[in-house]
Amino acid sequence: MTKKWMIAATVSFLLATSQLFAFGSYKEAFDQAGKQENAKKYAEAGNDYAEAFKLAKTASEKFDSLFRQGECLRLERKYDEGLEVFKKAGVLEGITPSQKGIAQLRVAQCNEWSQKWDPAIVEYEAILVIDKVSPDQQANAYLGAASCYRAKKQYDKSEQSMDKLLALKNISPYYVARAYMIKGYNDRETKKLDDAIANLNKAIEVPKAHPHLISESRNAIADILMSQKKYDEAEKMSQSVVNDSAAHPYHIASAMNRIATIQRNNKKYDDSIKTSEAVIALKDMHPNYMTDAQLNIGYCYFYKKEYAKAMDQFKLVMDSKTAAVWHKNSAKSWSVNTQKELDKTKK
Repeated sequence: MTKKWMIAATVSFLLATSQLFAFGSYKEAFDQAGKQENAKKYAEAGNDYAEAFKLAKTASEKFDSLFRQGECLRLERKYDEGLEVFKKAGVLEGITPSQKGIAQLRVAQCNEWSQKWDPAIVEYEAILVIDKVSPDQQANAYLGAASCYRAKKQYDKSEQSMDKLLALKNISPYYVARAYMIKGYNDRETKKLDDAIANLNKAIEVPKAHPHLISESRNAIADILMSQKKYDEAEKMSQSVVNDSAAHPYHIASAMNRIATIQRNNKKYDDSIKTSEAVIALKDMHPNYMTDAQLNIGYCYFYKKEYAKAMDQFKLVMDSKTAAVWHKNSAKSWSVNTQKELDKTKK
């Protein structure tokens, strides 16, 4: 055996050992994985959580590292792979009912996010038979099943799930308000508009309901009122969302766009333009809301017969990298009519 060969073999062994034992302890591996996850480096974080799992000694450590590995896959939208990891986490020996419940919830959600409605319902129902699972986790299961039934347009079964949720004791206000919201959405889909408004109002009135659920419910009521051509009531409800400092920013933008539409319908074009400009000025706004506002400004300028300004807005939408296809199609259609009007003025 030559000296050169012995050195090469030693180096290979050290490299292999360093790869096998990349971390000195579970905590070191888990903390490093957390840093990677916080930096949104989910693939790297998943690998480090896998290393942490190998070094884990307690049931809690094994669960935490495996569950976080599944979360990284979920955040990468690798739902099938994540589902398998969550299944393994849920059957670990020594874990608590709460841990078993959250792992099972993720299994169900991964199916739902993959639009596998029937398997998702089965997995949601499996949460309900876990011994000593909390009322809130049971509520989550009913909510998930109701969501899948809604996707299947089985509104009666969705309604039954919400009734079972509301029959639970000691659940958080969030789930109570959410249940009434879903009942309202079911009523809206089945054209029971007065019942829909009643249930959405119940969601708003739940003590200590989350502010975002309140603003979402108010927007849903405003949409129904718009469909009923009750424009003054719809504008008033929308304004209540805008005035609510605790409302979700997206809900505020949606309410402002609705107000702008009502103002345009009432031929208050300048007011409508100002409202839409205020939407565009909002920080960290979803592109869809901004594009809605840009289109509305274009419509208003068109009705004001300021066709050059209208065309500028429609071009902004058509050239946008974030506008949805239907937004672009609408802008293109209106730009054709706008160009015809511009051509008339040149004659």
